[in-house]
Formats: sequence, structure tokens, C-alpha cells
Amino acid sequence: PSGSASTAESGSTMGTLLGGGGLVGFIASALGVGGGTMAIPILMGPGRVEVRRVAAASMGIVAFASIAGTAAYLLARPASVPTGTIGYVFVPGVVVMAPGAVIGARWGAALNARIAPERLRRLFALLLLTIAARMILRLAGLL
Repeated sequence: PSGSASTAESGSTMGTLLGGGGLVGFIASALGVGGGTMAIPILMGPGRVEVRRVAAASMGIVAFASIAGTAAYLLARPASVPTGTIGYVFVPGVVVMAPGAVIGARWGAALNARIAPERLRRLFALLLLTIAARMILRLAGLL
């Protein structure tokens, strides 16, 4: 059935998801974004993964991309770094923000389970539009 886990098992879909995963990891590490904003459209589009499962799958993808990207940034050897920085990672920022991220992730997962799938799709679209609008306004010097 459409949206079931079995739809993501065809060879062509798996190849698309593999390539999409590489793209997500590359862009997430290069731009310092979590990767979910790229993983979700790939999972929902060519991956045909049901929207409620997409958030969980995206978080798993982001976890692996984050570990690899963080390791690369930790091992980098920039010429000079501010105090508290290892490689390019500003450790005090990580330490302060990580507990909130963990708590927020739990709340978000609980909310995901209660929201209708169509509303999840609309919320994600609104998030992407908001991010795009802010970026365009910043580039235009209006923010």
C-alpha cells in the first residue's frame, strides 16, 4: 500500500535514497544544517515514506550525518581558534545548547505522534517557506 514501509524497498527507490543520503550528508556538513530539511523531501518524494515515519527516519539520518560532520570539524586544524574551540567546534555552545535540544526532540516526537499527517506536511512546508523567505530577505539586506 502507498505510504507503507514496503514502498521504500524497490531497487530504484533504494538507489535514490542512497544518493539522497549522500547529498544530505554533504550539504548538512558543508552548510552546518541538521540535514532534515533536505532528507524529508527526499523521503516523502522519491522515497514514498509515510509522513509520520519521515520525521523519525530524518532524525536517524541526521544523527549519523551529525556524528560524521562533527568528527570532521573536531579533527580540522584551523590556524587560530577562539578559546573553548576544538577544531571548528565551539564546545561551550554545544554544552549549553545540547540539553535543550534533547528535551526539545522528545517534545517534538511526542507532538508528531498526535498531529494529523496532512498537518505535518503543511507545517514542514511552512517551515521551509519561512527559512527561504528569511534567507532571501537577509541576502537582500532587508534583515
